[in-house]
Amino acid sequence: MVALQRQAVPTYQIETVLVPLEEVMLIEKKLSVLFINETNNGVTPAFIQWCKPLIGSD
Repeated sequence: MVALQRQAVPTYQIETVLVPLEEVMLIEKKLSVLFINETNNGVTPAFIQWCKPLIGSD
């Protein structure tokens, strides 16, 4: 399986790596309920802040 591995540098950088499927299958990481809005149809400002490295500046 191909995965994205974040690099230990100040700016957001990743590289693609291969991971044996046996190491990741049946592992689920759920999004925090703090990131889903009250009507369950969008995200909260906390989510946007959490993923800022992916989104970039406004």
